[in-house]
Amino acid sequence: MKEFYIEDMTSQLRGVAKSEGLVYFIKGVVLGDTVTITNEVKKKSFIEADVLDIAIPSEFRVSGASDEAILSCLSYEKEFEWKVNGLKMNLKKMAGLDVDVEEYMAKTLTHYRDNTQVKVARGDSTVDIGYFEEGTNTVVDSEEMLYMNKEALKVYQGIRKFVKENYKGYDWKAKKGDIKDIVFRNNEKDELMITFVSHDEIVIDIKKLKAAIDMSKVKSIYLNINDKSDKVLYGRKFTKLYGEDFLSVNILGLDFKIYPQTFLQVNLEMMDVLYKKALEYLGDASQMDVLELYSGIGTISLCAAKEAKSVTAVEVVEASVKSADENARANGIKNAKFIHAKAEDAINRVLKEKTYDAVIVDPPRKGLDKKVVEMLNKSGIEKIVYISCNHASLARDIALMSGVYKVDRVAAVDLFARSPHLENVVLMSRIN
Repeated sequence: MKEFYIEDMTSQLRGVAKSEGLVYFIKGVVLGDTVTITNEVKKKSFIEADVLDIAIPSEFRVSGASDEAILSCLSYEKEFEWKVNGLKMNLKKMAGLDVDVEEYMAKTLTHYRDNTQVKVARGDSTVDIGYFEEGTNTVVDSEEMLYMNKEALKVYQGIRKFVKENYKGYDWKAKKGDIKDIVFRNNEKDELMITFVSHDEIVIDIKKLKAAIDMSKVKSIYLNINDKSDKVLYGRKFTKLYGEDFLSVNILGLDFKIYPQTFLQVNLEMMDVLYKKALEYLGDASQMDVLELYSGIGTISLCAAKEAKSVTAVEVVEASVKSADENARANGIKNAKFIHAKAEDAINRVLKEKTYDAVIVDPPRKGLDKKVVEMLNKSGIEKIVYISCNHASLARDIALMSGVYKVDRVAAVDLFARSPHLENVVLMSRIN
């Protein structure tokens, strides 16, 4: 039977093999494997297939792999090298850059997430609780969660039993049922916030739940009703069932209030590394007026404001702006101003009102809006610190600004071990 050597992987974690002028994307393999394949599906310019057998295992394969993540089969050193090479390739291909990358590997490979979503599904005679099988909406029932915080994992064991005994779960195909997700959030002290997400209106017996789990680290329990869409995690209706309104998270010496729907980087340990690097790239900000776009709840803005002359931040989510103002007051920071608006709608007005020395941008995966790129090019701002979770859109935006800004430094910070994702920080300066 014909064998295929896996020479690369895609961002969707498909192995790339080439044979007789054809490109194959193969599911269930890692870099360096030699495999046979099955279930071939011919597309216009490539062939998709599943692995049938691993004829010669990759020299980079490791023991102790988890079905939850194919990359757990690969040595972490090789995984990180592959991710950094992807960054370098996009910068070269799309922006024409050959750069040295400052590399920061993950400090912890498992149980590092501060926000873990657990899926709940209604089976024929069981309730399955765990994670989606890759590429499907089939829930794999699992007592172990590879990425979940260890204190959360202890509580998860009791919650599994509680849900299985008291609820039917959610039918992900028929779009009906009760509990569909359980979200565990934690801070650096391993204190927990737990949110049950249900399609139907339900009652959660808190007395019975408290008897089923160790409550010593649980600070908050919420119920959210989402009967509208499976494409988004939460619906609009949150009900606090127990404890405090928020979870307090310390980031670089500042305390931030985290609510169930608050966006925060999922790896607290490596988030500190990422933010310290961004602030290092910003440099001595004591005489700087700094602008931040896509500012969220103000994590980077407020950390920068500790040293900067002033910070103005723009964020589209109104609840995040309110949280940012609240966090500024709680930390006694008075030189930060938060504006509720889309970056592309606000940037023209903001730049007319004030002259800025530097701008920090931390956009979603799609990157900067074209209008934002155009206005930055015209702005006269000397320095840009660009934080990105998608090096394809990062490289595109760098190329669009290459006539006005040059790249001085690039860092890769791995917040997502055992996944294809990588955070990047780029320092750009205006070409005089």
